[in-house]
Amino acid sequence: MSDNIFDYRNNREEEWQDLTGYMHDDGLAFDCLEVRLFVEHADLYRKKHRFQEYICEFLLTFGGPTVRLTIDSRYKHGELFHSWGVDHDGNKKETVDISEAVTDNFKDFIQNVYGV
Repeated sequence: MSDNIFDYRNNREEEWQDLTGYMHDDGLAFDCLEVRLFVEHADLYRKKHRFQEYICEFLLTFGGPTVRLTIDSRYKHGELFHSWGVDHDGNKKETVDISEAVTDNFKDFIQNVYGV
């Protein structure tokens, strides 16, 4: 793990350009520690919603450093979060955007695996 979140993102961007290698028959797909999916179910009376909006968080590492990838269906770019330790003692947290192409791959991945 690089000490620099920008280097980490740049090194992973190429790997994440194609997630088809992470797809398995058992539904387990992306290699991470934990996945949290938060889905907003569309209100039947609000016709403008043609799909379910969601936020999906992938916990990649934790405990030092914590690295989390967040994909929000409403936005074109995902976020990669990095933090060493806890924030009450002033540890620096950083968040960087990931590319639109990689974000689209993760959106396809989430829709295929979780059916949102």
